[in-house]
Amino acid sequence: MSRRRRSKAAAAMHAQRKAAERPPKPVKSKWRDFWWAIGIVAALVFGLFAIDGAMYSTTPRTSGSFHQSADTDSAGYFSTSTHYDGEAVPQFSAEAASELAAGLAELEKAHGICFGWSLTDGKTKRTQTGSSQGRDIAAKRCPRWLETAVTVGYTSNDSASSDGANIIVYGSSEFRNLPRPDDFARLGVNIPALLEDPIAGTGHAALGLPLLMIEAGILQPVAQAGQPITPKPLDAVNGSDISPTTWLVFYGLGGAAVLSVGLGFWLRKRAKDKERNSSV
Repeated sequence: MSRRRRSKAAAAMHAQRKAAERPPKPVKSKWRDFWWAIGIVAALVFGLFAIDGAMYSTTPRTSGSFHQSADTDSAGYFSTSTHYDGEAVPQFSAEAASELAAGLAELEKAHGICFGWSLTDGKTKRTQTGSSQGRDIAAKRCPRWLETAVTVGYTSNDSASSDGANIIVYGSSEFRNLPRPDDFARLGVNIPALLEDPIAGTGHAALGLPLLMIEAGILQPVAQAGQPITPKPLDAVNGSDISPTTWLVFYGLGGAAVLSVGLGFWLRKRAKDKERNSSV
């Protein structure tokens, strides 16, 4: 064998030895791009939900705390599992109930909605009810209604549990995002106020409910003070209850699903084409 051939053979053996010693290159996963696409789509969908909740929510903004007390151990939220063995909750007199009903009747004229109230004793489970329709008349008898339901319970001095109070707003089916207890705290109605004077607290909450509903954009403002109050009923409810922003989110989800499936098929076809070209 000539010197030239021997040098070529040695160079070829050296190249083979280097190739064997070199670690293999990591194989790029053909699904990595697909999962990246899925992550981007998921982030877009999450962003749609975040924008919908931050910009278009009709829930009243909260700047107070319903559980607002200097002595946090002396009061809490009313709980059905707590045994309230203290004194009975004061009840509305006939005169006080009629006065509150008269005030709610003015609000019914302004908004075209029956406004009601209820006060429940957590110990006896006795409930007093009234509305803009009159004393001892529930608001839910009307087609459109809203009720401010207050529950108060007192415990004895020997009890390990604390006194409790709560507010829940109920309404007919067209009302959404009703006020929460913390919203009433901005009206001065919190747990300490309800425990100190359940009758005044219930009346204040029932009369203040329309203000919270107007603030949330659920009810329309009424005439200014000093002007005659004219009936202003809600618009007739028809069609779907789903808001335009919710439809936007649904369309976004559908588009994201279609995009994900399309990307999956395209990336899979691309990977197969690469494998076919590399085998030729």
